[in-house]
Amino acid sequence: MAGITGGGATAPIDDKMANLAVAASQVGERLGETAQAIDAIARSTCLLALDVAIKADKPETLGMDLTAASREVQRLAARTHQTLSELESMLKAVEGRAG
Repeated sequence: MAGITGGGATAPIDDKMANLAVAASQVGERLGETAQAIDAIARSTCLLALDVAIKADKPETLGMDLTAASREVQRLAARTHQTLSELESMLKAVEGRAG
């Protein structure tokens, strides 16, 4: 890669391509982490739904269980919102570097 070290006419282009490659790698890692977080949220939500369905057969504890389930749903919704905001930030960063 003579253009990167040689300082020729292609150096700015080569530098930009190298920077984009590094950025893409970093974003790829963060996207993987974000996908794992979304998967964990989805699994937790499914388990919560199953738990509530099972406890619905026990009317004596249903009120307490629904209150706890409601708090958990709120927590999962906040986590989902945060994760999606992080994803949006990553995508904007990629767009900014590509443009």
